[in-house]
Amino acid sequence: MHWDIGKMLVEKQKVAGWGAAVIPRLSKDIHNELPEIKGFSERNIGYMIRFAREYGTSILQQPVAKLPEQALLAGIPWGHHCLLIEKIKDVPVRFWYMEQTATNGWNRDTLAAMIKSDQYNRQGSLANNFDKTLAMPQSDMVRQALKDPYIFDFLTLSEQFAERELETELVNHLEKFLVELGAGFAFVGRQYHLEISDKDFYIDLLFYHLRLRCFMVIELKKGEFKPEYAGKMNFYCSAVDDLLKHGTDEKTIGLILCESKDKVFAEYALRDIHKPIGVSEYELTRSLPENLKGSLPSIEEIEREMSEKFIVSGDDYKNRLKEVKLRSSVQLKAAISVNRALLQFYWEFGADIAQKQVNAQWGNGLLRQLSTDLMAEFSEMKGFSLSNIKYFKKWYLFYNRTDIKSQQLVGQLPWGHNIAIMTKYSDCNEVLFYV
Repeated sequence: MHWDIGKMLVEKQKVAGWGAAVIPRLSKDIHNELPEIKGFSERNIGYMIRFAREYGTSILQQPVAKLPEQALLAGIPWGHHCLLIEKIKDVPVRFWYMEQTATNGWNRDTLAAMIKSDQYNRQGSLANNFDKTLAMPQSDMVRQALKDPYIFDFLTLSEQFAERELETELVNHLEKFLVELGAGFAFVGRQYHLEISDKDFYIDLLFYHLRLRCFMVIELKKGEFKPEYAGKMNFYCSAVDDLLKHGTDEKTIGLILCESKDKVFAEYALRDIHKPIGVSEYELTRSLPENLKGSLPSIEEIEREMSEKFIVSGDDYKNRLKEVKLRSSVQLKAAISVNRALLQFYWEFGADIAQKQVNAQWGNGLLRQLSTDLMAEFSEMKGFSLSNIKYFKKWYLFYNRTDIKSQQLVGQLPWGHNIAIMTKYSDCNEVLFYV
């Protein structure tokens, strides 16, 4: 109907010389004659004219088999067409957005967001090695399922955020995150645990892609892409293929998300990697449009305004500083106390395991069962993996024969430091030097 009305008006403009002034009168007359019918505002009639003019006078009358565009034009709502006519001038690009809308089921708001974030130019533009690691058509499908950059403007993070904070915020906004990732992504887990050769590894984010029929490993990195990221991702993809992949699944795909990258540099790093991996950037906020930059105050102006409104006297400042130092001192002492209590628990746990293995002949099978039971019982607590429990025992045996002073020293180090020392050195005297 919209195309027919638009076509009729275009012909009247050509044959009868109807000008722009006719449109407001037509809109008003239709509203008066048929008040119960909506959709004949002056603006909407203008869209009908553009719809008929820009898509040709016979496009909706062609057989579907001969003209696939017909199905796209007829397959999305009128409101979507109005948005595309308004925002996208290039007709082939419009058809691309129509296809994505039909395929992914985008509503009008989602389509608007995708246009605003320049989805067309981001799709499939990431650095990757898919042509060398995947057969056709899987390589092409994977490339089109991914993009560069990813826009995470729905997050609120400070400038000095940590990778774990980014991960937490993405999971907290999982619905918006999935929309940005695209259709087909199903969330499997965060910090997904893999145990390989009695060692623990944790994948930042694990997804399964329903259309590609494969697992997707996503690693989040702050700062610029580094070549070593590719090697670690290759390891994770191999592990997922061995431990999780079903016989009918396709190869696991790795996606490294960094704040920035040199595309040529990234492609060099991926060239001889055997697992399919892509490298994309992510943006937390889009750059401010140029026409708005001049109308906003500078950092210096904001600081000057704040200093004028919030003048703090010398005595008041000293008192505030003293209070902050006191609170920081109390918090530091509390943290040290918690660390000592935790290490005391690990020491006793390790001693108990060592005795059980001697007296009750506990083997690795019972330790594995103990690890499983503890993680199930205390799911909110970390530190009960099989490898960590073995470290409890090793730590106890390592320092059990040293003097009390040495034991007190190692009890002041964080647990991660103790593991690093035990892994690197076997001589107790050499270890105590580093402690």
